[in-house]
Amino acid sequence: MATAERRGALPAALAKLTIRGLSTRSVRVPMRRPLGTSGGSITQAPIVLIDLDTDEGVPGRAYLFAYSELGARTLRQLLAGISEMVRGDPVAPVAIAKKLYSRFTLIGREGLPTIAMSGLDVALWDALARATGFHWRGCSAASFIQSLHTTATRWAWIRPRGSRRRRWSCWPKGFMP
Repeated sequence: MATAERRGALPAALAKLTIRGLSTRSVRVPMRRPLGTSGGSITQAPIVLIDLDTDEGVPGRAYLFAYSELGARTLRQLLAGISEMVRGDPVAPVAIAKKLYSRFTLIGREGLPTIAMSGLDVALWDALARATGFHWRGCSAASFIQSLHTTATRWAWIRPRGSRRRRWSCWPKGFMP
């Protein structure tokens, strides 16, 4: 018996969603502690916000950490091109992933193209979740800022300055190495 047969029919809302377009914008989120990297210190996180629009009015949203302003601009351009590729397609994350995977074979899927495709994938799943009434837990803006802060401070112990106690105090409870 196939997996789809065991699970039953998909909700009708899933079959009806069609991609109208994709819009993006860049924001810079201040970080409490700078993230030390080999390329320098990151004091503001460049984030690309993704808004997926469907013909049925169900939105899908996602965000990407862009590493730099150049990364944010490049991701936005890639997402604009991807938007043209998927406009009019049904909201089907697996089918769209396969389509984009084949489209990016020649120029390469590593790095920023994969990051852009993953952002679209999250937005597609978000739209499906909203259409079926399933609400993702922990995906609010407040939890995003908290997770960004946690990610940034989790690696602060690598920086050489500061006492050992200060370095380990950056780690949330339960995440000590």
